[in-house]
Amino acid sequence: MNGPARDGGLPPPAPPARGTSPAQCIAPMGDGELPLFSPPPAPMPPMGGAGGGSPPSFAGPTAYHMRYHTLWRQFFFITIAVSGRRAILSRLDGCDSAASKYPTLLPAGEAVHAALRALHGTWPELTLSNYAIMPDHVHFLLIIDPSRSITGTPPTPLFAAHRMMDEAERRFGAQIFERKCYLELSFSSEQLRTIRRYIRLNPARAIWKARNPDMFVCRRGVKTALLTKMGGSWDAIGDITLLGSPFLMHVRLTMKKTAIEHKEAIDEIISKAQRGMIAVSGFISPGEREALRRLKATPGARFIKVLPYALPHRYDPSSEDSRELAAHRMLIISDVPLRQDSQIGAHRAACLAMNDRISAMCKAAAGAATALCAMLAAAFTPLPDADYLEPSIQNEVDHALARAYSAREKGQGPRAKGEGAGGEGDISPTSTNNSSFVAHNSSFSTNSTFFILHSTLSKTDLAIRLVSLQKADGRWYDGTNDVTSAVINILERMQDDE
Repeated sequence: MNGPARDGGLPPPAPPARGTSPAQCIAPMGDGELPLFSPPPAPMPPMGGAGGGSPPSFAGPTAYHMRYHTLWRQFFFITIAVSGRRAILSRLDGCDSAASKYPTLLPAGEAVHAALRALHGTWPELTLSNYAIMPDHVHFLLIIDPSRSITGTPPTPLFAAHRMMDEAERRFGAQIFERKCYLELSFSSEQLRTIRRYIRLNPARAIWKARNPDMFVCRRGVKTALLTKMGGSWDAIGDITLLGSPFLMHVRLTMKKTAIEHKEAIDEIISKAQRGMIAVSGFISPGEREALRRLKATPGARFIKVLPYALPHRYDPSSEDSRELAAHRMLIISDVPLRQDSQIGAHRAACLAMNDRISAMCKAAAGAATALCAMLAAAFTPLPDADYLEPSIQNEVDHALARAYSAREKGQGPRAKGEGAGGEGDISPTSTNNSSFVAHNSSFSTNSTFFILHSTLSKTDLAIRLVSLQKADGRWYDGTNDVTSAVINILERMQDDE
């Protein structure tokens, strides 16, 4: 492993120019942080005494080794690999759970752990800050402060690392490590925080990768419906199904404002993300990075990170991004072609081109969303009721009308079928295709049973209720009023509409 992956894979800032004074090398400090120093570049003398014994001697207090200055406190991130990359140091059972955050050490790992603890107290100017014993390698952070030196010649970081390896192998009784180290010098407070997060989350990160290997594979030439519309060749790491969502929103916050000034816009972004929108951005400006931080802290929020540079073959996501990738909440994509001589970096022209691509992507997704909404609206719109008189009820209606005609002839004399149309008790339908009928005559009071029935029921239900309300003498009554003619008119119109 070559050290921690930074957000976006950007290289560390360049060291100060030759001849810079110590006061000019002080990095910005945050609250409660110790001052950090960046060494001026200098030629590296050959290392002596790589095995054990006393530290190598240097000609004067300004000698250098591995960009290491013997005057100022420095922070060194060191990685040591097991020979043959054998998994003999630890097991990662349950390192991603709240109950167990650390690997289970094996005998070789116990020897390494004891050697690291012993290294911490070997020299007064050396402090072991953070470490992680992985199955086949070890990460640790060394702080060397020459101001605390008693002899005036503090140990070099590589000498201390080899001393630790020798002590671990002496305790274990066999060779454990390769005889080389990977060393990285921290140049800033931000980089130091990244290193410490990397070490702390490294065990869980390894489990995330083991359990979700497909989420950490760099796919070349990804083809989806949306990316095909965009054109070009796209590379991706993460959950590609996020590109299938039509609800993408472009997060673009200017660098001219601080994250605090963007608070209202960020709140709106989080609100939309909670409703299912997927944020798409390069997450480069301070406001965009704050939006990304809050998106990661929002349960269920999903987001797509577009890189303004090519996706390397061995792209190593940051620890925070690894967590979201393993949870299927994040996708990292880029359409910048990968060339052998290309370098990772983001300049203004690349960022502007990236934002144009994101805007076009979200517009294309919005067009798909419009079509999807129209399809859903059509799917969930209830079909018009085919309101008709069922044949099984038709016989009952005919029988009821025959009894009504007979009763009317006995009581009022002969009267032709349908004679009541337009006369007393006449009612007419509002539409021949509608089951609701409105009375034009005061034969039905607004609170009567008949008025409620013929205003709310379908033809079949209304016919059943009217037939059931017919009296033994063949008539219908609304209270004390004889409404037989009105009901006959309703039933006749039902038959005429069929």
